[in-house]
Formats: sequence, structure tokens, C-alpha cells
Amino acid sequence: MTRGEKRGQQVDAFGSSSARQVADRSTAGAMTDYDYESECVIVRAERDYSPGEEVRLPWGGARNSADLALTYGACDEIGIARDDFLTMSFGLLPSDPLYAVKAGVLAELGYDADNQVFPMHQDRFPTQLLNYLRLSRVADIALLAKLSMDEDIILSQMNEYETLQLLMSDVRNRMEGFDETDTVSEQQLLRDADLSEREALAATVRLCEKQVLQGTMVGVRSRLAPIRGVPTKGGRMEDPNKDIADLFESVENLPRNIISGKLFSGLFE
Repeated sequence: MTRGEKRGQQVDAFGSSSARQVADRSTAGAMTDYDYESECVIVRAERDYSPGEEVRLPWGGARNSADLALTYGACDEIGIARDDFLTMSFGLLPSDPLYAVKAGVLAELGYDADNQVFPMHQDRFPTQLLNYLRLSRVADIALLAKLSMDEDIILSQMNEYETLQLLMSDVRNRMEGFDETDTVSEQQLLRDADLSEREALAATVRLCEKQVLQGTMVGVRSRLAPIRGVPTKGGRMEDPNKDIADLFESVENLPRNIISGKLFSGLFE
């Protein structure tokens, strides 16, 4: 087998013991992928091999837990130890009046306007993702002048609020795709000694993915916390407790209004 040559073979890649036996956590020699059309695992050599030499697959790399499970039939028990991640795709709304302008900006910067994929880690998400979503929610074209894909710059409070709410909604929808949204259920399942190897692997992958999603939601909430206000129909940000604040202000001003005679001013006019 020479460098660049690839061989295909139909195997049960999920939970395949043979795949695990040739997985080497330090030595790179070949890469694998799965071809859905031929239903084959493709092995591509990254160096020359002698006849009869065992082909070893590098472990990990840029793969997440689900990819490791499909490739090797195994993954880390704690995904964060390997900086685990999920990928999510985002796009502009075709009905957006500024779609053409935004799509042009994204194309110039090397981003896809309809299906851009970003990684989501348990303890962080890319600045580029935030800026992509900020751009997608821009209603005032003048704000595009402030946008930088590589710098974490808030365009406006309204835009930031909508951006973070959009991201929170997408992450929450992804989490709701699980039968159980908490991680406790997976941890309890993994303590079950009667689990098959395949069941334990599936539970581990679900646990790692839930940890990433929960960490992302915590990160989004921490960014939402300093934003004081909610959007109004007039396009402004208003304190959600404004009515209560006005009430307290009226009570505090009551003695002063009585003394000044303004308590009933305008009542009979």
C-alpha cells in the first residue's frame, strides 16, 4: 500500500473490534472515512507501507466523540479531556431584505451564507460564530461597518440580545433532540454493569454531547446577563421592570407632591 492509495471494505465500523485494535494514539500512518454510497470504510495511507505491515490509524486528531465512535468503535470517557466539540450549522434568512448584501459580505470573507458550520466546545464557542449571527440579525445596514469576524465587538444592545437568544434557541432545540435532556440519566446508565459494549459507547457519546450543549448554554446566559432590557415594538431596549420602577418612583414622590400641591394637579383640568 503506497502513500495516497485508498482501499475500501464493508465493515461494521460502529463498535468494530478490528478498528479499535489498529487504532494507535500516537502514530499517524493512515486516515479513515466512511463512504455512504458504497457503504465502505475508506482507508487512505499517509506513508508507504511494506507488504504485510500492519496499518495503524491515528487516534483522535480533530475528531469529536461521535466521529471517534464511528471510526474506531471507542471514544474518551470524558470528552472535555480531549477538548470535545459538536458542530452546528447556521445560515441567513432568504426573506431578509438585506440578504444579498449580507451574503456578499460573507462570501468576501470566505463564509457560506446558507449553511456555515461552526464547532461548539463545552467551555467556549468561536468569535466567528457570534459575529456570523450578529451579521445575520443586522437590520440597520450602517452597523455592518462595525463588524469584524475576528474581534468580539457588540454592534448594538438590540442586535446582541437577538443574537444570543437565537443561539440559545438553536442549542436548546439540539438538546431537546435527546430523550432525556439531563446528563444524570447517562451517568446512571453507564454505571449499569449489564450494558453491552455498544450501549455503553452510545451513552458515552450522548453524555459528551450533552456536556458540550450545557456548557454552551451557560456561556450564552453569562453573556445575556449584563444586557439590561428587552426589545420593544418601537425597536428600543426597555427595562423589563420599568412598570415596577415607575410605581416605586411614584410612591417615593408622594410626600413631595402633597407638600407642593401637585398631587391632584391636572386631575380636574
